[in-house]
Amino acid sequence: MITIVHQFDVNSEMHVGGIDTWIADYLEFSKKPVCIVGVSDFVGMIPGKHKIHSIMVKKKKGKIPISVRFLINIVRNRKLLSNEIYAHRIDYVPFLRLLRPRAVITLFIHTDSKKQLTAKSDSFWRFLPSFYFLFERIALFLSSRVFIYSATDAYRIQQINKSTLQVRSWYNDNVFKRLDSTNNIDLCLWVGRFEQPKDPILAIKSFARASAVNRNLRL
Repeated sequence: MITIVHQFDVNSEMHVGGIDTWIADYLEFSKKPVCIVGVSDFVGMIPGKHKIHSIMVKKKKGKIPISVRFLINIVRNRKLLSNEIYAHRIDYVPFLRLLRPRAVITLFIHTDSKKQLTAKSDSFWRFLPSFYFLFERIALFLSSRVFIYSATDAYRIQQINKSTLQVRSWYNDNVFKRLDSTNNIDLCLWVGRFEQPKDPILAIKSFARASAVNRNLRL
C-alpha cells in the first residue's frame, strides 16, 4: 500500500494545478493500491473507484488554516500511514518521518524553489526565504528518495540528497492527443493556469515576438 499525503480532494471532479493533476493521473494508471490522505467536505472512509481513499480534513474555511488542520489530522490518524509514503511538499516530510521513522518516504519536487520565493508566488515561503532553505535541507535529508521536475534546480537539490533523480513530466493520453498535421503550421501550446504566478502575459508577449519571426506559428 502506498500512502499519498497531500491536500488533494478525491471527491472533486476537477483537479486544478500540477500536483493535483499528477495525483489524479497516478490514481488512474497505478496498478498498486493507494491510500489518499487528503481533504474533502466529507470526512471519513469512502470506497474509491480503484483504490481506498482516506478523507480526513474538511475543506471549509475556519479560524485555523487548512494546512495546520491537515497536519494535526495526520498526527491524529497516523495509523493510516503505510510504510511507503509519497509527499509532494517539503512541509510534510519532517512530520511524516517523525510519525513513520522506518518508512520509505519519496519526495516529489514540482517547482523551482527560486520561483516559489518571488513576489509573484502564492507560496507562504516567500515571506520566509532563509527559513525555507533550512527547512528544505532538513526535508531532503529525511527523504528516502527525491524526484525533481525542475531542470534548473536539479543540480542544487542533487548536492543535498544524492538519491535525487531529475525526471520529466508526462501528459495523459486520454486527454491530449498527438496531432498528425500535414500542413505547414507550427503550434505553440500553453500549459498552465491563467494566474499571476504563471505569468500568462509574459507567455503572450513571447508568442507575439516569436510569431513576428515565424508567420506559421499558431498559439
